[in-house]
Amino acid sequence: MSIMGSRSVTLQASASGIRSGVCVSSRKGLSVVVVVLPKLWRHRPPVVHTASWPESKGLYVATLHEGDYLTVASHERVASLLQEMTVRSSLSAVADISSTLISPSVAPEKLLRVPSTGDLSNLGALLRLGAKSIRIRPGSLKDVSESSPLFKAFAMQQLVHQIEQLASNVTRSYSEASEFSAVLRGRLDIAKLPRLQASGIAVLPVVYDELEAGTPTQRIVMSALELCAGASDPLTEMLRLSLGNVAEKAATLRRALSDIPSYTRKEAVQRLNRHRLGRSERLWKDAAHTAGIVLQEKDMYFAHSTESTESLELSFLTNHLWEDILETAMTQKWNDATIVRPGAVSADSVTVVAPWKSLKGGRDDSLPDYVVSSESSVWCGDAKYKVLRGPPDRSDQYQIYSYSHLVQLQASLTDATPVAVPSRVALLFPTNGDPSLDTYERQAAGKNSSDMTLLDIVKLPFPMPRDLEDSRCWMVYMNSVCSALPARS
Repeated sequence: MSIMGSRSVTLQASASGIRSGVCVSSRKGLSVVVVVLPKLWRHRPPVVHTASWPESKGLYVATLHEGDYLTVASHERVASLLQEMTVRSSLSAVADISSTLISPSVAPEKLLRVPSTGDLSNLGALLRLGAKSIRIRPGSLKDVSESSPLFKAFAMQQLVHQIEQLASNVTRSYSEASEFSAVLRGRLDIAKLPRLQASGIAVLPVVYDELEAGTPTQRIVMSALELCAGASDPLTEMLRLSLGNVAEKAATLRRALSDIPSYTRKEAVQRLNRHRLGRSERLWKDAAHTAGIVLQEKDMYFAHSTESTESLELSFLTNHLWEDILETAMTQKWNDATIVRPGAVSADSVTVVAPWKSLKGGRDDSLPDYVVSSESSVWCGDAKYKVLRGPPDRSDQYQIYSYSHLVQLQASLTDATPVAVPSRVALLFPTNGDPSLDTYERQAAGKNSSDMTLLDIVKLPFPMPRDLEDSRCWMVYMNSVCSALPARS
């Protein structure tokens, strides 16, 4: 069916294949929603989704997977919303434009064409998967657009998680801190008082509970927690439910911490803008930062009655999430070893020598995703967020080959003499099927070659919607990842 005054728009979902999420554009009662699911959630190569969207309908939804295309024949107003969506997406990925969620494109002719569907059945699972990236890396909201209620919903989920940790610390142990203060707080440290009086220093030695109830920071955090537990706009409410009943958990926590009073929202925001953390409140630093996001005065929602366009995006880097899942599994399985990630400071004597040294100086910080060492052995692995069909790319083989020769375990932190190099390395791919392991040996460079390094090509399970239904399903999934990890020697 042709549409009067229509034009065709083609978009690609995650051209780099490493970002999933949802993007929404809305203007004057007309909304377009594009959901991008992980490529591991499909069992086929990328396709071109085709749609015809007349202006008479108020809501249009397309569900794609990373790498898919969407070609839409639509009225000018709908087409302009799709263009606004690509602008929002490029702004959300400003740090790495190659990882944009939605981008204008031209669909290859060779790809299969299929009718577009508006199936939102996996939206909740997608949001819960995004939440896992925050649970695995606490304190990180950098992959979520800050200009949408989706960001605030994630902040609410994270604030509840942070306060849960603080509340459990309160019940497990009683932690004290001491300082010299110009005013009396807590209890006087009598033993230190005479010496201070003799010195003429006008301060008091005081001892107090680090988690003492009722500090200004805690009252600000409680104000934000009450917002998490209270009523919200419909979109944020839907997201809070998808992220694990945030409102219910927040209400339970607020009752447990009822001895800490709160401020009004307005007063909490005013205090937060000029508030400085005291020594006794350092454990609440991250929660106070997240509370500031939750306490934002402006509740954002889709515009339905104005000429302005609201374009909102929630997305996360699925390749980073895959790396974090593998690190969590390794930590769980190899708790007797030291696991080093790029950028981490290790107490172990693991180094990765650069293959070439510039005559002008400088450093090469290229590292494998994981270096695992224990006693006199070392292993390295590299995560690949790719759907593996057949042997790995030559580029991946050359990369892990270089690491197998350049990763070293030194004798000590002060002695750079190498005592071990990897005898086994691995490329770690996700799969939506059964786990598998295929081992390769080095092709001998000469008759007298003594290089016996083995390469494991490992397919490990990627989380599917069924693994995200509840905490028990997630635990079963993580155990399956642990079981599929390869041997280190």
